[in-house]
Amino acid sequence: MNTFWKVKEIMNRDIKKYGTLGHAPGTWESVLSLIPIPKNSAEILNAGCGKFTPEIPDYKLWHCDIRKIKKKGINFVRANLNRGIPFSSPFEGTIAMEVIEHLENPHHFLKKVTDLSTAWVIITYPNNESPTAKKLFQETGNFPWFSEKHIKKNGHITPIFSWQIEHITKKLEWKVDETKHNDPITQEIVIQRLIPKKK
Repeated sequence: MNTFWKVKEIMNRDIKKYGTLGHAPGTWESVLSLIPIPKNSAEILNAGCGKFTPEIPDYKLWHCDIRKIKKKGINFVRANLNRGIPFSSPFEGTIAMEVIEHLENPHHFLKKVTDLSTAWVIITYPNNESPTAKKLFQETGNFPWFSEKHIKKNGHITPIFSWQIEHITKKLEWKVDETKHNDPITQEIVIQRLIPKKK
């Protein structure tokens, strides 16, 4: 069984045990496809994990979130990511799935995770540049998932655009290495792998 199907099996087991993991369909599969296979055992930070605490073969995962989670036997630290990230040792990579749109300062968050990550960072966020998002904005003045109802219910406070990520990563001497979407038709979620620029 390859890594993808091992993780898919674990994910399905966790959905049965803990309920919905809170991500749009296809998002996790796209993230998984961007995680490099490590040369040696390596550690990953799962920042803003929510209920989603997967196991990934060949990696040791550390999870952090503002809320406590019920799952036992995992490496978990409670943290408010608006205040910082409570780790000092480096990770090979960081996953931040549908986190950045919940934060007050995306630039500050990306600086922290790129400082902590030696090889890659994978982020996902609602696609405010899709045809559907643009149409809704023209009609209502709101992007999908950023109406007053969604701010109260889901805590989406900061619409993110690809040009912002390009601008921020350039300042941090990182770059966008690859971009995907959770669904090729709806393109509801943007998934991006960021890597350091070669010096």
